[in-house]
Amino acid sequence: MVHDITEAVLDAEQGAHERDPMRVWVFTPEIPDGTWGAIGRTVTLADIATFATGDPEYGQRYAEQRLAGRGVSAAAV
Repeated sequence: MVHDITEAVLDAEQGAHERDPMRVWVFTPEIPDGTWGAIGRTVTLADIATFATGDPEYGQRYAEQRLAGRGVSAAAV
């Protein structure tokens, strides 16, 4: 869905801007983890934490801890 919406936005611009999926962010609040979409894919909390810290293991642990408080499993998304 994120990919399709990203492509639709880029198509709608009809070449007015550089076709760069990194410029398009999609928000899907119905999804507990991964409410953000970028680069044509869903971005999870673990992705964001990994990007911020550079440590994939920490990113995954951080997401699991934060999401557990909401009753959401990071592994399930």
